[in-house]
Amino acid sequence: MALTEVGRSLTEQHRLAQLSIGANAAITSEALWDMLDPHNVDRSRGRWLSASVMAAEMAFRESRDVAEKYVTSYQAVEVPGSDKVAIVPRFDERRVARDLELAGPMYIKSLVGRGYSPTEAHSYAYSRMLGVGRKHAMDGGRGLIEATSGKDRRAIGYRRVTGADPCTFCAMLASRGAMFGSQRSHSVYSSEESALVRSYDGGRYHLHCACTAEIVYGHWEPTSEEQKFIDAYERAAQAVDAKNLPRTQENVLGLMRADDTAAFRDSLTRRRKTPVEDDG
Repeated sequence: MALTEVGRSLTEQHRLAQLSIGANAAITSEALWDMLDPHNVDRSRGRWLSASVMAAEMAFRESRDVAEKYVTSYQAVEVPGSDKVAIVPRFDERRVARDLELAGPMYIKSLVGRGYSPTEAHSYAYSRMLGVGRKHAMDGGRGLIEATSGKDRRAIGYRRVTGADPCTFCAMLASRGAMFGSQRSHSVYSSEESALVRSYDGGRYHLHCACTAEIVYGHWEPTSEEQKFIDAYERAAQAVDAKNLPRTQENVLGLMRADDTAAFRDSLTRRRKTPVEDDG
């Protein structure tokens, strides 16, 4: 975590600001959703897609700009007296358009092909579409922090910052410590365990994820919450070993979700009691 109290405060303020940007992006996605006619997807998709990509880019830029101001303020207190570094990521229009196509028109068509009515398919795709809008908005800030941590020689990497009640997947990634893009830095895992998480390097965030990131200067020390995540991972990994099973994502995450001691937001115990949103 941050070396200074001010740095920690800036990170939390930034996290809340990014959540607000993501929430507003979801509201915009909701407003545009009715432009896509489930009874005539092909005819309506062009106008909907164009408007949605434009909205995604505006939100991405806002998230990126907020993160740039945060990073320069954060560096001023974490590494005072040195240059401010902020690497600004570009908006990937093709990737965003592809993700929107998959979550919108193609998903609706897939559901209709499986026997759902166009109206039902449109309704079921709704939550996924809001998640896509939210994710691509917040990726502006996430991308800036990840890119900056990789170029700033003073940094040992970046850490994942979860909300107060993360899902198991996000908690597992947060437990890894500081990361450099796709390269592990001060990860708590041994080399033989790296295959479990390697494909999720680079700050992967699921739909509706509430996680942000923080550049790490100095030596990474887990917060009290991160230590709980590490402990939960270790319990699950040891249980997998005891069953003579490989430490795959499915095996470890499954046992972490079943861990009543940790009781993550998507844990089996809590899922039996209340509906759980896919939000880290």
